[in-house]
Amino acid sequence: MNDLTRIKYFNDIFEIFSSKEDGHFTFWADYNEGSVYWSRDMMEYYGFPEQLVAEDGALEFYKSRIHPDDLPAYEQQVDDMFSNRNEWMHSTYRILNKDNVYVTCTTDAKLFRGEEGKPIFFAGKVVNHEVSETIDPITGLYNRTKLVTQMTKYENAKRSYYLLVIGIRNFVSINDSFGYRMGNRVLKEIANFARSLRLDGHVYRVEGTKFAFTLKADRHTKEEIIAIYNRFQAFMENELVVDGKKISMNVCGGALLAEAPNLEHNPILNSALYVISKAKEENLTNLLFADETQTFESRHMMEVLSAIRKDMIGEKKHFYLVYQPIVEAMTGKTAGMEALLRWSSDALGNIPPNQFISWLEKDGKFNELGRWIFRQALRDAAPIIKERPDFIVNINIAYPQIQRDEFIDEVARILEEEGVPAQNVKFELTERCKLLNMEMLRNKMISVKSMDAQVALDDFGTGYSALDLLINLPVDQIKIDRSFVMDIQENLEKQSLLRAITGCAKELGKTVCVEGIEEEDLAIYLQKNFYVNLFQGYYYSKPIKIDEFKKWLDKH
Repeated sequence: MNDLTRIKYFNDIFEIFSSKEDGHFTFWADYNEGSVYWSRDMMEYYGFPEQLVAEDGALEFYKSRIHPDDLPAYEQQVDDMFSNRNEWMHSTYRILNKDNVYVTCTTDAKLFRGEEGKPIFFAGKVVNHEVSETIDPITGLYNRTKLVTQMTKYENAKRSYYLLVIGIRNFVSINDSFGYRMGNRVLKEIANFARSLRLDGHVYRVEGTKFAFTLKADRHTKEEIIAIYNRFQAFMENELVVDGKKISMNVCGGALLAEAPNLEHNPILNSALYVISKAKEENLTNLLFADETQTFESRHMMEVLSAIRKDMIGEKKHFYLVYQPIVEAMTGKTAGMEALLRWSSDALGNIPPNQFISWLEKDGKFNELGRWIFRQALRDAAPIIKERPDFIVNINIAYPQIQRDEFIDEVARILEEEGVPAQNVKFELTERCKLLNMEMLRNKMISVKSMDAQVALDDFGTGYSALDLLINLPVDQIKIDRSFVMDIQENLEKQSLLRAITGCAKELGKTVCVEGIEEEDLAIYLQKNFYVNLFQGYYYSKPIKIDEFKKWLDKH
Protein backbone atom coordinates (compact mmCIF):
# COMPACT_ATOMS: atom_id res chain seq x y z
CA MET A 1 0.00 0.00 0.00
CA ASN A 2 1.66 3.28 -1.08
CA ASP A 3 1.53 6.53 0.91
CA LEU A 4 -1.34 8.12 -1.05
CA THR A 5 -3.44 4.98 -0.75
CA ARG A 6 -2.79 4.76 2.99
CA ILE A 7 -3.72 8.43 3.45
CA LYS A 8 -7.00 7.89 1.59
CA TYR A 9 -7.69 4.77 3.66
CA PHE A 10 -7.13 6.50 6.99
CA ASN A 11 -9.04 9.58 5.85
CA ASP A 12 -12.02 7.26 5.45
CA ILE A 13 -11.45 5.98 9.02
CA PHE A 14 -11.20 9.54 10.33
CA GLU A 15 -14.44 10.44 8.58
CA ILE A 16 -16.20 7.58 10.32
CA PHE A 17 -14.73 7.99 13.80
CA SER A 18 -14.09 11.73 14.07
CA SER A 19 -16.35 13.85 16.24
CA LYS A 20 -18.62 16.07 14.20
CA GLU A 21 -17.96 18.96 16.57
CA ASP A 22 -15.75 21.82 15.39
CA GLY A 23 -12.23 21.79 16.75
CA HIS A 24 -11.98 18.01 17.24
CA PHE A 25 -9.05 16.52 15.27
CA THR A 26 -8.02 12.87 15.08
CA PHE A 27 -4.70 11.08 14.66
CA TRP A 28 -3.47 7.51 14.40
CA ALA A 29 -0.05 5.91 14.87
CA ASP A 30 0.65 2.47 13.38
CA TYR A 31 3.73 0.99 15.06
CA ASN A 32 3.86 -1.99 12.71
CA GLU A 33 4.32 0.36 9.77
CA GLY A 34 6.18 3.02 11.77
CA SER A 35 3.88 5.77 10.57
CA VAL A 36 1.73 8.51 12.07
CA TYR A 37 -1.33 9.87 10.28
CA TRP A 38 -2.82 13.29 11.09
CA SER A 39 -6.37 14.04 9.97
CA ARG A 40 -6.53 16.53 7.11
CA ASP A 41 -8.17 19.20 9.28
CA MET A 42 -5.50 18.79 11.95
CA MET A 43 -2.68 19.09 9.46
CA GLU A 44 -4.17 22.24 7.92
CA TYR A 45 -5.03 23.96 11.21
CA TYR A 46 -1.65 23.39 12.87
CA GLY A 47 0.36 23.84 9.71
CA PHE A 48 1.99 20.41 9.74
CA PRO A 49 4.06 19.90 6.56
CA GLU A 50 2.74 16.41 5.79
CA GLN A 51 -0.26 14.27 6.68
CA LEU A 52 1.77 11.04 6.82
CA VAL A 53 5.02 11.13 8.79
CA ALA A 54 7.52 8.65 10.22
CA GLU A 55 6.65 7.49 13.73
CA ASP A 56 10.16 7.96 15.12
CA GLY A 57 10.17 11.70 14.41
CA ALA A 58 6.48 12.57 14.87
CA LEU A 59 6.47 12.85 18.66
CA GLU A 60 9.60 15.04 18.78
CA PHE A 61 8.16 17.29 16.07
CA TYR A 62 4.86 17.63 17.94
CA LYS A 63 6.61 18.33 21.27
CA SER A 64 8.71 21.04 19.61
CA ARG A 65 5.53 23.05 19.04
CA ILE A 66 4.19 22.77 22.62
CA HIS A 67 4.66 25.73 24.95
CA PRO A 68 7.78 25.16 27.12
CA ASP A 69 5.81 25.70 30.33
CA ASP A 70 3.38 22.92 29.38
CA LEU A 71 5.87 20.45 27.93
CA PRO A 72 6.93 18.66 31.17
CA ALA A 73 3.35 17.71 32.05
CA TYR A 74 2.74 16.52 28.47
CA GLU A 75 5.92 14.41 28.50
CA GLN A 76 4.90 12.89 31.84
CA GLN A 77 1.56 11.79 30.36
CA VAL A 78 3.33 10.22 27.39
CA ASP A 79 5.85 8.47 29.64
CA ASP A 80 3.10 7.12 31.91
CA MET A 81 1.36 5.63 28.90
CA PHE A 82 4.37 4.04 27.21
CA SER A 83 5.67 2.77 30.57
CA ASN A 84 2.34 0.95 30.98
CA ARG A 85 1.38 2.94 34.06
CA ASN A 86 -1.70 4.20 32.25
CA GLU A 87 -3.20 3.07 28.97
CA TRP A 88 -4.99 6.40 28.49
CA MET A 89 -3.51 9.84 27.93
CA HIS A 90 -5.28 13.08 28.77
CA SER A 91 -3.21 16.26 28.61
CA THR A 92 -4.11 19.94 28.25
CA TYR A 93 -1.43 22.26 26.85
CA ARG A 94 -0.71 25.16 24.51
CA ILE A 95 0.62 24.48 21.01
CA LEU A 96 1.51 26.62 18.00
CA ASN A 97 -0.96 26.71 15.12
CA LYS A 98 -0.13 27.48 11.49
CA ASP A 99 0.04 31.21 12.30
CA ASN A 100 2.59 30.55 15.08
CA VAL A 101 0.06 31.55 17.73
CA TYR A 102 -0.32 29.41 20.85
CA VAL A 103 -3.78 27.84 21.24
CA THR A 104 -4.99 25.72 24.13
CA CYS A 105 -5.70 22.08 23.28
CA THR A 106 -6.35 18.76 24.97
CA THR A 107 -5.16 15.37 23.73
CA ASP A 108 -7.33 12.34 24.57
CA ALA A 109 -5.72 9.14 23.35
CA LYS A 110 -5.24 5.44 24.02
CA LEU A 111 -2.29 3.13 23.44
CA PHE A 112 -3.16 -0.36 22.18
CA ARG A 113 -0.77 -3.25 22.90
CA GLY A 114 -0.39 -6.65 21.34
CA GLU A 115 -0.31 -10.03 23.05
CA GLU A 116 3.33 -9.57 24.08
CA GLY A 117 2.60 -6.16 25.53
CA LYS A 118 4.31 -4.24 22.74
CA PRO A 119 2.56 -1.12 21.36
CA ILE A 120 0.62 -1.86 18.18
CA PHE A 121 -1.11 1.44 17.53
CA PHE A 122 -1.98 4.68 19.19
CA ALA A 123 -5.19 6.60 18.40
CA GLY A 124 -6.91 9.66 19.75
CA LYS A 125 -8.16 13.16 19.20
CA VAL A 126 -6.94 16.68 19.84
CA VAL A 127 -9.59 19.15 21.01
CA ASN A 128 -8.88 22.78 20.16
CA HIS A 129 -10.41 24.85 22.96
CA GLU A 130 -10.21 28.01 20.86
CA VAL A 131 -12.79 26.49 18.51
CA SER A 132 -14.75 23.94 20.50
CA GLU A 133 -17.73 25.27 22.45
CA THR A 134 -18.13 22.09 24.50
CA ILE A 135 -14.79 21.94 26.34
CA ASP A 136 -13.88 23.78 29.52
CA PRO A 137 -10.59 25.59 28.74
CA ILE A 138 -9.07 25.13 32.20
CA THR A 139 -9.76 21.46 32.94
CA GLY A 140 -10.31 20.04 29.47
CA LEU A 141 -13.53 18.45 30.72
CA TYR A 142 -16.82 18.80 28.93
CA ASN A 143 -18.64 21.99 29.93
CA ARG A 144 -22.23 22.86 30.75
CA THR A 145 -23.15 23.14 27.07
CA LYS A 146 -22.12 19.53 26.52
CA LEU A 147 -23.98 18.47 29.68
CA VAL A 148 -27.21 19.96 28.36
CA THR A 149 -26.59 18.27 25.00
CA GLN A 150 -26.13 14.89 26.68
CA MET A 151 -29.23 15.36 28.85
CA THR A 152 -31.20 16.24 25.72
CA LYS A 153 -30.01 13.01 24.09
CA TYR A 154 -31.28 11.02 27.08
CA GLU A 155 -34.54 12.94 26.90
CA ASN A 156 -35.02 12.16 23.21
CA ALA A 157 -34.12 8.50 23.76
CA LYS A 158 -36.44 8.33 26.81
CA ARG A 159 -33.54 6.89 28.80
CA SER A 160 -33.38 7.23 32.60
CA TYR A 161 -30.12 8.37 34.19
CA TYR A 162 -28.54 9.69 37.37
CA LEU A 163 -27.27 13.26 37.54
CA LEU A 164 -24.63 13.76 40.23
CA VAL A 165 -23.29 17.26 41.00
CA ILE A 166 -20.35 17.75 43.38
CA GLY A 167 -19.25 21.17 44.61
CA ILE A 168 -15.95 22.18 46.25
CA ARG A 169 -16.37 24.15 49.47
CA ASN A 170 -14.21 27.19 50.27
CA PHE A 171 -12.22 27.02 47.04
CA VAL A 172 -11.80 30.76 47.47
CA SER A 173 -9.11 30.02 50.07
CA ILE A 174 -6.90 28.51 47.35
CA ASN A 175 -7.23 31.56 45.09
CA ASP A 176 -6.77 33.97 47.98
CA SER A 177 -3.71 32.15 49.38
CA PHE A 178 -1.91 31.09 46.21
CA GLY A 179 -3.53 33.03 43.33
CA TYR A 180 -5.51 32.03 40.26
CA ARG A 181 -2.76 30.02 38.58
CA MET A 182 -2.53 27.68 41.53
CA GLY A 183 -6.33 27.54 41.64
CA ASN A 184 -6.40 26.47 38.01
CA ARG A 185 -3.80 23.74 38.66
CA VAL A 186 -5.94 22.44 41.51
CA LEU A 187 -8.96 22.32 39.20
CA LYS A 188 -6.91 20.39 36.63
CA GLU A 189 -5.86 17.82 39.24
CA ILE A 190 -9.46 17.38 40.34
CA ALA A 191 -10.47 16.90 36.71
CA ASN A 192 -7.71 14.31 36.22
CA PHE A 193 -8.98 12.39 39.23
CA ALA A 194 -12.56 12.50 37.94
CA ARG A 195 -11.39 11.04 34.63
CA SER A 196 -9.37 8.36 36.40
CA LEU A 197 -12.57 6.92 37.84
CA ARG A 198 -13.28 5.58 34.34
CA LEU A 199 -17.02 5.56 34.89
CA ASP A 200 -19.55 4.33 32.38
CA GLY A 201 -20.75 7.89 31.81
CA HIS A 202 -19.53 11.45 31.32
CA VAL A 203 -17.94 14.05 33.60
CA TYR A 204 -18.29 17.82 33.22
CA ARG A 205 -17.19 21.06 34.83
CA VAL A 206 -20.53 22.84 34.89
CA GLU A 207 -19.51 26.12 36.52
CA GLY A 208 -16.91 27.49 38.90
CA THR A 209 -16.05 24.67 41.28
CA LYS A 210 -18.94 22.32 40.48
CA PHE A 211 -18.43 19.04 38.64
CA ALA A 212 -21.22 16.86 37.24
CA PHE A 213 -21.59 13.23 36.18
CA THR A 214 -24.27 11.67 33.99
CA LEU A 215 -24.62 7.92 34.58
CA LYS A 216 -27.10 5.57 32.94
CA ALA A 217 -29.71 4.25 35.35
CA ASP A 218 -29.73 0.76 33.85
CA ARG A 219 -26.01 0.38 34.60
CA HIS A 220 -25.77 2.04 38.01
CA THR A 221 -27.63 1.88 41.30
CA LYS A 222 -28.26 4.58 43.86
CA GLU A 223 -25.70 2.89 46.13
CA GLU A 224 -23.07 3.13 43.39
CA ILE A 225 -23.77 6.86 42.94
CA ILE A 226 -23.24 7.34 46.68
CA ALA A 227 -19.99 5.33 46.45
CA ILE A 228 -18.73 7.57 43.62
CA TYR A 229 -19.45 10.64 45.74
CA ASN A 230 -17.71 9.11 48.75
CA ARG A 231 -14.64 8.28 46.64
CA PHE A 232 -14.53 11.85 45.32
CA GLN A 233 -14.89 13.17 48.87
CA ALA A 234 -12.02 10.99 50.13
CA PHE A 235 -9.76 12.21 47.34
CA MET A 236 -10.51 15.87 48.10
CA GLU A 237 -9.94 15.46 51.84
CA ASN A 238 -6.89 13.17 51.87
CA GLU A 239 -5.24 12.61 48.49
CA LEU A 240 -5.10 15.87 46.53
CA VAL A 241 -1.50 16.99 45.95
CA VAL A 242 -0.49 19.88 43.66
CA ASP A 243 3.10 21.05 43.14
CA GLY A 244 4.15 18.98 46.15
CA LYS A 245 1.56 20.63 48.40
CA LYS A 246 -1.08 18.49 50.06
CA ILE A 247 -4.40 20.30 49.81
CA SER A 248 -7.49 19.27 51.76
CA MET A 249 -10.94 20.59 50.89
CA ASN A 250 -14.48 19.57 51.74
CA VAL A 251 -17.20 18.86 49.22
CA CYS A 252 -20.97 18.83 49.08
CA GLY A 253 -23.12 16.90 46.66
CA GLY A 254 -26.57 16.65 45.18
CA ALA A 255 -28.02 13.93 42.96
CA LEU A 256 -31.26 12.80 41.43
CA LEU A 257 -32.65 10.00 39.32
CA ALA A 258 -34.11 11.37 36.09
CA GLU A 259 -36.76 8.84 35.12
CA ALA A 260 -38.69 8.58 31.88
CA PRO A 261 -40.98 10.15 30.85
CA ASN A 262 -40.08 13.22 32.99
CA LEU A 263 -36.77 13.95 31.29
CA GLU A 264 -36.96 17.62 30.32
CA HIS A 265 -33.37 18.72 30.88
CA ASN A 266 -33.83 22.22 32.29
CA PRO A 267 -35.99 21.30 35.33
CA ILE A 268 -33.72 18.31 36.01
CA LEU A 269 -30.55 20.38 36.00
CA ASN A 270 -32.18 23.13 38.08
CA SER A 271 -33.39 20.51 40.57
CA ALA A 272 -29.90 19.03 40.92
CA LEU A 273 -28.35 22.47 41.45
CA TYR A 274 -31.09 23.31 43.95
CA VAL A 275 -30.35 20.13 45.89
CA ILE A 276 -26.62 20.83 46.07
CA SER A 277 -27.35 24.39 47.21
CA LYS A 278 -29.45 22.92 50.04
CA ALA A 279 -26.64 20.53 50.95
CA LYS A 280 -24.20 23.44 51.08
CA GLU A 281 -26.63 25.64 53.04
CA GLU A 282 -27.23 22.90 55.63
CA ASN A 283 -23.50 22.07 55.78
CA LEU A 284 -24.10 18.43 54.90
CA THR A 285 -21.13 16.16 54.18
CA ASN A 286 -23.13 13.21 52.84
CA LEU A 287 -24.67 13.12 49.38
CA LEU A 288 -28.18 14.57 49.26
CA PHE A 289 -30.66 13.04 46.82
CA ALA A 290 -33.46 15.13 45.32
CA ASP A 291 -36.10 12.62 46.40
CA GLU A 292 -35.11 13.36 49.99
CA THR A 293 -35.84 17.08 49.65
CA GLN A 294 -39.19 17.13 47.87
CA THR A 295 -40.74 19.45 50.41
CA PHE A 296 -43.26 22.13 49.64
CA GLU A 297 -40.43 24.65 49.60
CA SER A 298 -38.43 22.92 46.87
CA ARG A 299 -41.48 22.16 44.73
CA HIS A 300 -42.61 25.76 45.03
CA MET A 301 -39.16 27.06 44.14
CA MET A 302 -39.07 24.90 41.01
CA GLU A 303 -42.47 26.28 40.04
CA VAL A 304 -41.21 29.83 40.50
CA LEU A 305 -38.01 29.25 38.53
CA SER A 306 -39.92 27.54 35.73
CA ALA A 307 -42.30 30.52 35.47
CA ILE A 308 -39.41 33.01 35.43
CA ARG A 309 -37.52 31.06 32.78
CA LYS A 310 -40.62 30.80 30.61
CA ASP A 311 -41.00 34.58 30.82
CA MET A 312 -37.30 35.05 30.04
CA ILE A 313 -37.48 33.15 26.76
CA GLY A 314 -40.87 34.67 25.96
CA GLU A 315 -42.20 38.22 26.20
CA LYS A 316 -40.37 39.25 29.42
CA LYS A 317 -43.55 40.98 30.55
CA HIS A 318 -42.93 40.30 34.25
CA PHE A 319 -39.35 41.60 34.26
CA TYR A 320 -38.65 45.24 35.03
CA LEU A 321 -35.76 47.45 36.09
CA VAL A 322 -35.34 49.59 39.18
CA TYR A 323 -32.60 52.12 39.80
CA GLN A 324 -30.58 53.11 42.87
CA PRO A 325 -28.80 56.48 43.01
CA ILE A 326 -25.00 56.73 43.22
CA VAL A 327 -23.80 59.97 44.81
CA GLU A 328 -20.48 61.75 45.18
CA ALA A 329 -19.05 61.06 48.64
CA MET A 330 -17.78 64.58 49.29
CA THR A 331 -20.64 66.67 47.87
CA GLY A 332 -23.70 64.41 47.89
CA LYS A 333 -24.31 65.30 44.25
CA THR A 334 -25.94 62.55 42.18
CA ALA A 335 -23.35 61.03 39.86
CA GLY A 336 -25.38 58.19 38.36
CA MET A 337 -27.57 55.18 39.00
CA GLU A 338 -27.32 51.40 38.99
CA ALA A 339 -29.85 49.37 37.00
CA LEU A 340 -31.19 46.37 38.95
CA LEU A 341 -33.38 43.54 37.65
CA ARG A 342 -36.69 42.58 39.27
CA TRP A 343 -39.49 40.07 38.52
CA SER A 344 -43.10 40.01 39.68
CA SER A 345 -46.38 38.35 38.72
CA ASP A 346 -49.91 38.38 40.12
CA ALA A 347 -49.78 34.65 40.72
CA LEU A 348 -46.37 34.38 42.40
CA GLY A 349 -45.80 37.91 43.72
CA ASN A 350 -42.46 39.72 43.94
CA ILE A 351 -39.54 37.29 43.78
CA PRO A 352 -36.30 38.55 45.39
CA PRO A 353 -33.50 38.76 42.79
CA ASN A 354 -31.12 36.61 44.87
CA GLN A 355 -33.53 33.71 44.36
CA PHE A 356 -33.41 33.68 40.57
CA ILE A 357 -30.58 35.71 39.02
CA SER A 358 -27.80 33.16 39.64
CA TRP A 359 -30.08 30.45 38.20
CA LEU A 360 -30.86 32.46 35.10
CA GLU A 361 -27.18 33.19 34.47
CA LYS A 362 -26.62 29.44 34.06
CA ASP A 363 -29.31 29.18 31.40
CA GLY A 364 -28.36 29.15 27.73
CA LYS A 365 -31.10 31.69 26.99
CA PHE A 366 -29.77 34.26 29.48
CA ASN A 367 -28.11 36.30 26.73
CA GLU A 368 -31.51 37.32 25.41
CA LEU A 369 -32.41 38.71 28.83
CA GLY A 370 -28.99 40.36 29.13
CA ARG A 371 -29.55 42.25 25.88
CA TRP A 372 -33.01 43.30 27.05
CA ILE A 373 -31.58 44.65 30.33
CA PHE A 374 -28.85 46.57 28.53
CA ARG A 375 -31.21 48.11 25.97
CA GLN A 376 -33.90 48.99 28.55
CA ALA A 377 -31.38 50.61 30.90
CA LEU A 378 -30.03 52.75 28.04
CA ARG A 379 -33.53 53.83 27.05
CA ASP A 380 -34.38 54.81 30.62
CA ALA A 381 -31.09 56.67 31.07
CA ALA A 382 -31.06 58.52 27.72
CA PRO A 383 -33.35 61.46 28.73
CA ILE A 384 -31.37 62.00 31.95
CA ILE A 385 -28.03 61.93 30.11
CA LYS A 386 -29.35 64.50 27.65
CA GLU A 387 -29.94 66.92 30.55
CA ARG A 388 -26.91 65.82 32.61
CA PRO A 389 -24.02 64.98 30.23
CA ASP A 390 -21.84 63.60 33.06
CA PHE A 391 -24.50 61.18 34.36
CA ILE A 392 -23.43 57.50 34.44
CA VAL A 393 -25.68 54.44 34.27
CA ASN A 394 -24.19 51.29 35.82
CA ILE A 395 -25.26 48.03 34.20
CA ASN A 396 -24.37 44.56 35.48
CA ILE A 397 -23.01 42.09 32.96
CA ALA A 398 -22.96 38.35 33.60
CA TYR A 399 -20.43 35.74 32.56
CA PRO A 400 -22.61 34.14 29.82
CA GLN A 401 -22.69 37.52 28.05
CA ILE A 402 -18.97 38.24 28.27
CA GLN A 403 -17.78 34.84 27.08
CA ARG A 404 -19.73 35.09 23.82
CA ASP A 405 -17.69 36.03 20.75
CA GLU A 406 -20.40 38.52 19.73
CA PHE A 407 -20.42 40.41 23.05
CA ILE A 408 -18.33 43.44 22.00
CA ASP A 409 -20.13 43.84 18.66
CA GLU A 410 -23.52 43.63 20.40
CA VAL A 411 -22.54 46.28 22.94
CA ALA A 412 -21.39 48.66 20.19
CA ARG A 413 -24.51 48.04 18.11
CA ILE A 414 -26.99 48.56 20.96
CA LEU A 415 -25.20 51.73 22.11
CA GLU A 416 -25.47 53.12 18.59
CA GLU A 417 -29.11 52.10 18.17
CA GLU A 418 -30.14 53.69 21.48
CA GLY A 419 -28.07 56.82 20.92
CA VAL A 420 -26.29 56.73 24.28
CA PRO A 421 -22.58 57.68 24.39
CA ALA A 422 -20.39 54.85 25.69
CA GLN A 423 -18.72 57.30 28.10
CA ASN A 424 -22.01 57.44 30.05
CA VAL A 425 -22.04 53.67 30.65
CA LYS A 426 -20.24 51.73 33.37
CA PHE A 427 -20.31 47.93 33.22
CA GLU A 428 -20.22 46.14 36.56
CA LEU A 429 -18.55 42.73 36.56
CA THR A 430 -20.67 40.44 38.69
CA GLU A 431 -19.01 37.91 41.00
CA ARG A 432 -19.46 35.01 38.59
CA CYS A 433 -17.50 36.85 35.89
CA LYS A 434 -14.45 36.22 38.03
CA LEU A 435 -14.74 32.53 37.17
CA LEU A 436 -13.94 33.19 33.51
CA ASN A 437 -10.57 32.72 31.89
CA MET A 438 -8.57 35.74 33.07
CA GLU A 439 -6.89 36.48 29.74
CA MET A 440 -10.19 36.36 27.86
CA LEU A 441 -11.87 38.57 30.46
CA ARG A 442 -9.02 41.06 30.32
CA ASN A 443 -9.18 41.28 26.51
CA LYS A 444 -12.95 41.81 26.55
CA MET A 445 -12.62 44.60 29.12
CA ILE A 446 -9.89 46.28 27.05
CA SER A 447 -12.31 46.25 24.11
CA VAL A 448 -15.08 47.74 26.27
CA LYS A 449 -12.78 50.53 27.47
CA SER A 450 -11.65 51.24 23.91
CA MET A 451 -15.25 52.38 23.26
CA ASP A 452 -14.86 54.87 26.18
CA ALA A 453 -17.16 52.87 28.46
CA GLN A 454 -16.05 52.24 32.05
CA VAL A 455 -15.66 49.01 34.02
CA ALA A 456 -16.25 48.41 37.75
CA LEU A 457 -15.52 45.39 39.93
CA ASP A 458 -18.68 44.68 41.92
CA ASP A 459 -18.77 43.12 45.43
CA PHE A 460 -15.10 43.91 46.00
CA GLY A 461 -13.76 42.41 49.19
CA THR A 462 -15.86 39.23 48.94
CA GLY A 463 -15.40 35.96 47.12
CA TYR A 464 -12.34 35.64 44.93
CA SER A 465 -8.85 37.07 45.01
CA ALA A 466 -10.01 40.65 44.61
CA LEU A 467 -6.64 42.44 44.73
CA ASP A 468 -5.33 40.12 42.02
CA LEU A 469 -8.27 41.14 39.82
CA LEU A 470 -7.74 44.82 40.57
CA ILE A 471 -4.14 44.61 39.44
CA ASN A 472 -4.69 42.41 36.36
CA LEU A 473 -7.93 43.78 34.92
CA PRO A 474 -8.24 47.24 33.31
CA VAL A 475 -11.00 48.46 35.63
CA ASP A 476 -11.88 52.04 36.50
CA GLN A 477 -13.61 51.46 39.80
CA ILE A 478 -14.10 49.03 42.66
CA LYS A 479 -17.40 48.74 44.51
CA ILE A 480 -17.01 47.81 48.17
CA ASP A 481 -19.67 45.33 49.21
CA ARG A 482 -22.14 46.24 51.98
CA SER A 483 -21.00 43.31 54.14
CA PHE A 484 -17.50 44.77 54.20
CA VAL A 485 -18.53 48.04 55.89
CA MET A 486 -21.15 46.72 58.30
CA ASP A 487 -20.03 47.52 61.86
CA ILE A 488 -16.72 48.83 60.50
CA GLN A 489 -16.66 51.62 63.07
CA GLU A 490 -16.19 49.00 65.81
CA ASN A 491 -14.19 46.46 63.82
CA LEU A 492 -10.44 47.19 63.72
CA GLU A 493 -9.73 44.35 61.29
CA LYS A 494 -12.20 45.70 58.73
CA GLN A 495 -10.77 49.18 59.16
CA SER A 496 -7.26 47.95 58.40
CA LEU A 497 -8.40 45.95 55.39
CA LEU A 498 -10.47 48.79 53.95
CA ARG A 499 -7.59 51.21 54.43
CA ALA A 500 -5.29 48.84 52.54
CA ILE A 501 -7.80 48.26 49.73
CA THR A 502 -8.72 51.90 49.21
CA GLY A 503 -5.05 52.89 49.45
CA CYS A 504 -4.20 50.36 46.75
CA ALA A 505 -7.05 51.65 44.57
CA LYS A 506 -5.79 55.21 44.97
CA GLU A 507 -2.24 54.24 44.01
CA LEU A 508 -3.56 52.46 40.91
CA GLY A 509 -5.74 55.41 39.92
CA LYS A 510 -9.09 53.67 40.51
CA THR A 511 -12.17 55.23 42.08
CA VAL A 512 -13.96 53.62 45.04
CA CYS A 513 -17.74 53.30 45.46
CA VAL A 514 -19.04 52.02 48.80
CA GLU A 515 -22.38 50.21 48.76
CA GLY A 516 -24.71 49.65 51.69
CA ILE A 517 -24.73 53.20 53.11
CA GLU A 518 -27.83 53.15 55.33
CA GLU A 519 -27.01 55.86 57.88
CA GLU A 520 -25.45 59.30 57.72
CA ASP A 521 -22.97 58.43 60.47
CA LEU A 522 -21.43 55.69 58.33
CA ALA A 523 -21.09 58.01 55.33
CA ILE A 524 -19.37 60.69 57.44
CA TYR A 525 -17.05 58.13 59.06
CA LEU A 526 -15.96 56.67 55.72
CA GLN A 527 -15.58 60.10 54.16
CA LYS A 528 -13.25 61.27 56.94
CA ASN A 529 -11.12 58.16 57.30
CA PHE A 530 -10.76 56.52 53.89
CA TYR A 531 -10.17 57.25 50.23
CA VAL A 532 -13.75 57.01 48.88
CA ASN A 533 -15.36 58.70 45.89
CA LEU A 534 -18.94 57.47 45.66
CA PHE A 535 -21.67 56.17 47.95
CA GLN A 536 -24.73 54.03 47.27
CA GLY A 537 -27.37 52.75 49.66
CA TYR A 538 -30.76 53.11 51.31
CA TYR A 539 -29.68 56.27 53.14
CA TYR A 540 -30.05 58.02 49.79
CA SER A 541 -32.81 55.89 48.26
CA LYS A 542 -33.96 52.32 47.86
CA PRO A 543 -34.02 50.99 44.27
CA ILE A 544 -37.01 52.60 42.50
CA LYS A 545 -38.63 52.56 39.06
CA ILE A 546 -37.45 55.09 36.51
CA ASP A 547 -40.41 57.48 36.88
CA GLU A 548 -39.86 57.64 40.65
CA PHE A 549 -36.14 58.02 40.10
CA LYS A 550 -36.65 61.07 37.88
CA LYS A 551 -38.80 62.67 40.59
CA TRP A 552 -36.14 61.87 43.18
CA LEU A 553 -33.48 63.35 40.91
CA ASP A 554 -35.40 66.62 40.56
CA LYS A 555 -35.12 67.06 44.33
CA HIS A 556 -31.45 66.15 44.51
